[in-house]
Amino acid sequence: MYLLEGALESANVTRWILDRDAPQLPSGLSAKERTHAYEVSVVDEFYRLGQRSFERRGLAAMWERPILSGRRGRPESIDIALFDEAAGIETRLEFGIYTQSKLKDDSEKLAKLAGSALSGYPQTEGFVLLWTETTSLPNSGVELARASTKFSAAAAKVTSTTVTHLATSAIDLFSSDLDKPRMATVAVFQVTP
Repeated sequence: MYLLEGALESANVTRWILDRDAPQLPSGLSAKERTHAYEVSVVDEFYRLGQRSFERRGLAAMWERPILSGRRGRPESIDIALFDEAAGIETRLEFGIYTQSKLKDDSEKLAKLAGSALSGYPQTEGFVLLWTETTSLPNSGVELARASTKFSAAAAKVTSTTVTHLATSAIDLFSSDLDKPRMATVAVFQVTP
């Protein structure tokens, strides 16, 4: 959870710095409408922030891990894969901005690809890490409890595989406007085929 929260914060601050004082866009277009972190930026930050943690735990990490099938064309890929050689486990992580369809699609993808284990890693486990960004702050945990209930209910709606909501957390995000707070709520789901 802390790596995802850190990745969200870092991606948001970096985007704000890069967009600040940029030349004006053509009439009719506004970058102000793009307030959420790009998924690929968050995955990259998670990967970079996690490197030392992964290594200390004896895990090899791979970003955009291809699932080779022998078919022509670009293979399917997993956002991040962690390889525990000692235990023979490959942990697969999918990321994204929360929607019910994103949770369902990523869960089904992880379940479908569970059988594509590498030699030496007979066991795979899958997790979906999702987030939402809002312009309000939590009210003494009430919103966080509601979000947790919403995520648990969403997990239960995925019927093609078993999805378990493991945890929900929230952080304040950087905002250059004092009167416009921002918050990210993150959730972790385990996928069991």
